[in-house]
Amino acid sequence: MPQYRKNLGSLVIASSPAPLAKAASVAVKSSGNIMAFIGIIAMMSALNAYLLAASRVLQNISFEYRLPFVSDIGKNGTPFIAITISAIAGASLLLFSNHFEQLATISVIATLLPYLFICASALKMFDSLKIRIISTVGLLSTMVILVASIFISLDTQ
Repeated sequence: MPQYRKNLGSLVIASSPAPLAKAASVAVKSSGNIMAFIGIIAMMSALNAYLLAASRVLQNISFEYRLPFVSDIGKNGTPFIAITISAIAGASLLLFSNHFEQLATISVIATLLPYLFICASALKMFDSLKIRIISTVGLLSTMVILVASIFISLDTQ
């Protein structure tokens, strides 16, 4: 009987659009809403970081290739045209494609690759044992997350 209950819970959590919130609400009744709120904050933070990074990359490319209409900076120092172009491009990808899982996987890979290179360069550049241990742990854990996300995305296709 306990095995049946465990499998039933796994099926409910696996089919949920918010599995962490569902699992937390099973453990503690009111924690599902808290987990959902934390997830929304994390998602908004990630979207903000993606938009900021994409707009700055677009701005730097426009400086190199002399595209003055994209490289314009507002009075507060923000590349408002590059931000607008990045936001429209990102929203268009989500709206006009039916491949949300693949876009999410690409997003995870694009986020984790810089961490891999940062950890690898810290491992090579610094002689401090503490920094080398931290960068090794960061390199290994990022590689595990990257490989796991790729396998999970292949499994869901």
